Amino acid sequence: MQTRPGPAFDRLVAVVVVALTWLFAGPATAGIARTDELPRYAQRVLAAPTSPGLAAWGLAYNPVSDELAAGDYVAKQVRRYSRAGAYLGDFTNPGGAVPGVASALTIDPRDGSYYLAVTGAATQPIDVVKYSATGRFIAKFGITQKVAWLAVDPSTGDLWIPDAFGGRTTIKRYAVSIPTGSTTGRLTLKLTIKRPGSGPGQVRWATGVVTDRAGNLYVADTGNVTVHVFGANGNWKYDIGNRTTLTGDLRGLALDESLDRLYVSNSAGATIEAFALSTRAWAGRMGSEGTGPGQFVDGARQLAVGPDHMVWAADYGAATRPRVRSGRHTGNGVSRSGAAGGSCGPVGSARGGCRSGQRRCAGRRLVRPARPAVRR
Repeated sequence: MQTRPGPAFDRLVAVVVVALTWLFAGPATAGIARTDELPRYAQRVLAAPTSPGLAAWGLAYNPVSDELAAGDYVAKQVRRYSRAGAYLGDFTNPGGAVPGVASALTIDPRDGSYYLAVTGAATQPIDVVKYSATGRFIAKFGITQKVAWLAVDPSTGDLWIPDAFGGRTTIKRYAVSIPTGSTTGRLTLKLTIKRPGSGPGQVRWATGVVTDRAGNLYVADTGNVTVHVFGANGNWKYDIGNRTTLTGDLRGLALDESLDRLYVSNSAGATIEAFALSTRAWAGRMGSEGTGPGQFVDGARQLAVGPDHMVWAADYGAATRPRVRSGRHTGNGVSRSGAAGGSCGPVGSARGGCRSGQRRCAGRRLVRPARPAVRR
């Protein structure tokens, strides 16, 4: 990870992670980069020429180890980084690599252990893998549900897992157990949320999930273009955001409860949208589609927030164009980036990123798919 002003890093090996700080809301970037509040173009990029390449999709900040972990969906590894950007090594796996595609990551805040969603394990039914706070393999889990996103209940350690690929309208809660001396664990179903439909609190296409300190579950619903909030008992409480503030193809969610913020990866618009937790009101935006300052190549996947309120975002699409920029929030709900005065367009506009339905962005070229191209 390096800190430089100005130009993109053309010699980066693969994707990056962009970190951005929001005073009250916040602006954007691509990859996993990091934007400090005062330096306009300060950048932190994971995956420099001296480090392994990083095709970032999953991402988590670990408050116990004070590290960042990023899932590499190409190399089938999970890579560890300090918040200063030093590469610390890869997670250990019995076969030398994740037994499938490394998707979302989540942290058990009680001990810092990680859970990784494994998508498409080829040889055995492995859907979730547990690691220690330092990335040591602990156990694998197989369930009948396809897994791409997951979240930990902070008080019990239960796992919340939304359906991936299939109906995508069901979210399940599992108790976690690992028999003594075994590396094969069990996920026991405790609760199911199944509210298909297009009304308030109803789910059409669940993607990213996250829990708050009270155990409430936040679910990104890219089908209904909103974020549902459920209690720990599975009862629906309210929704945050709608089609006026979100374009669609919602992915990762992140919370900064001390700043009263929910961050939503709004990938169809290549932005990250911020909402006030207390009022549920839209609070700001970062990013747009492109390869310039403060832009995402293909929209962020998983998000994370550090103790310094930095917002980190895995830029999945930057694997092909590994260029990372960062901007700074202007304080008025508009993210400005690039040359002086260059503002991002509104949600759904061409300047703000891909229009709704124009999901696949390659650099500045938009390709309209037959239907929204949401894979995970």
